[in-house]
Amino acid sequence: MDLDTVADELYGLPLDEFTKTRNARAKEARAEGDRELAAAIQQLTKPSTSAWLINRLSRELAEELQPLIDLGRDLREATANLSGDELRALTRQRHQVVHALVQQVRRLGAAAGHRVSDDVATAVRQTLEASLADPEVADAVLSGRLTRPAEYAGFGEPTGVAWHPRQRRSAARTPRSAGAGDRGSGAEVADLAARRRETAERKLADAAAALESARSAHETATREREEAAGRLQRAEEEVGRLRAALRAAEEEAGAAQEADRQARRRLDHSGRGVRVAESKHQDAAARLAELDVEPES
Repeated sequence: MDLDTVADELYGLPLDEFTKTRNARAKEARAEGDRELAAAIQQLTKPSTSAWLINRLSRELAEELQPLIDLGRDLREATANLSGDELRALTRQRHQVVHALVQQVRRLGAAAGHRVSDDVATAVRQTLEASLADPEVADAVLSGRLTRPAEYAGFGEPTGVAWHPRQRRSAARTPRSAGAGDRGSGAEVADLAARRRETAERKLADAAAALESARSAHETATREREEAAGRLQRAEEEVGRLRAALRAAEEEAGAAQEADRQARRRLDHSGRGVRVAESKHQDAAARLAELDVEPES
């Protein structure tokens, strides 16, 4: 029994079996007299739910992670070559690949009896996106031994990721010639330079992605501003039209009110005329009636 064997077993178990099995393996190591191994096993960290789900994805659907790894390499190369068109196309592809993998994680969780909450899905998505920007995070995702997801905002360096890498085997020491040390130093310098270049390329990729995101946001904001300005202009024109119509209606109402007042005055005057005429008519009729009854002389 060694640490790698135990770690492979533990990080492949159902989440609720991790602690019990880890304690059992540590106890076995102590029983065999290997207290150092027992202590190392005891320090193996139980993964968070999101990390455990990514481990399941890595172990059960490893072939579906390969497009993610290839895409990360292509994104870094496109950024290093300052290929804007290619970078935009790869950015769209990134959204598709990450979305598909998050859906796979949801299905894996459901199959294992774990409901994948929105917070867990977000942690999974951020870790997968971080693996595109940082080869070390990609190694952690592929290892199947992730214990904590990455925190990544889409630019800058990912933080927070934790995992248990495999132990490096110590090579047997053999005498070396005097020149071997020089060759070793040269290899170390070359390795350091390669790591520095990789870090610089990653930062450039992050900056390019942030620039592309900012440009896209600016284009969207410009389009929305133009649409809003058009709506504002149309609204102002409509307000002007309605105000003119209101003024015309108010003028028409004023004229109608004046006409109504004039008509009422004429009506009152004609009413008085009718009453006077009726009175005269009644008087004339009465007089005529009186004449009809007078005796002849």
